[in-house]
Amino acid sequence: MYSPLPMLFVFFIFIFFMIFSYLISRYRLCPADKVLVVYGTAEAGRVCKCIHGGGIFVLPIIQDYQYLDLTPIGITSEIENIYSKNNIKINIQGKFTFGISEEKGIMENAAIYLLSKSPKEISDLANNIIEGQVRLISSKIEIKQNGEDIKAVFNENISSALKEVFNKIGLKLINIDIVDVY
Repeated sequence: MYSPLPMLFVFFIFIFFMIFSYLISRYRLCPADKVLVVYGTAEAGRVCKCIHGGGIFVLPIIQDYQYLDLTPIGITSEIENIYSKNNIKINIQGKFTFGISEEKGIMENAAIYLLSKSPKEISDLANNIIEGQVRLISSKIEIKQNGEDIKAVFNENISSALKEVFNKIGLKLINIDIVDVY
């Protein structure tokens, strides 16, 4: 006599294996040089979930994911026709290195503002912020002719101003070097 039980057992094993394989395929690992951004449905009060290191299940249909690259970006910026507090016209040349922050809270800002941007677009945005902050800082600094190390003054003031503004869009300042003030 023929029994359908072995066939049913094989069918359920097959279904279980297919479901298990599908769930495993939805698990995403995050490499050390990237931030994994899961969006769609996130925790209450958040638009996305950011993971740096580790992994997470990305639920089908209701969630999707992208990666943010943590590779540092370096730019050289030359800002001309800046006026100091005492109306002395100067030009500043500096090298700036920055990248996406992996710090909780700031990572989410990067996901909101920078997720769909290319490295060139991020670089252009950072350059505009740098130029604006340099102009703002220089308008508050009184330049003296007594041999004061103006590069060090600019390095310190610009660095602290940039860190605050960069954090708002998810970037972190890695290095700043004011090459020349002339």
